Amino acid sequence: MKTKKQQNVRFYLMPEMIFALGLLLILTACFLATTRTIQQMDKSFTSESCGLMVVDNTIERLGHKKQYNIDDVKRIFLDEYDKGGIKDRTRMIAGFTPVMDGAMLAIIQNNGKPLIEVHIKCQR
Repeated sequence: MKTKKQQNVRFYLMPEMIFALGLLLILTACFLATTRTIQQMDKSFTSESCGLMVVDNTIERLGHKKQYNIDDVKRIFLDEYDKGGIKDRTRMIAGFTPVMDGAMLAIIQNNGKPLIEVHIKCQR
């Protein structure tokens, strides 16, 4: 014959197990959601840094020239874009637009919005 104390242990054991399992499921869901968010942030920061490097390298290479025109800017910008591997890693595209007093360089994201836009004054 079981005592009342042994019956109480069994009675309280099942709710505790259910609560612990529920808590474990909630913590696992939070961990997975946080991990996914961190991965998305990492991908976004990688894309931004790649785009900044392309534009920075373009400006640095142009800085070594005494004079440059729109064709030089376009050639250097597209060369840096190809060498940077940004197209393969992030699927962003390079945008080049001649404007009245120079050129507009842009790295365009998948959604069509520019990530980086730089206006460079140069000769036509």
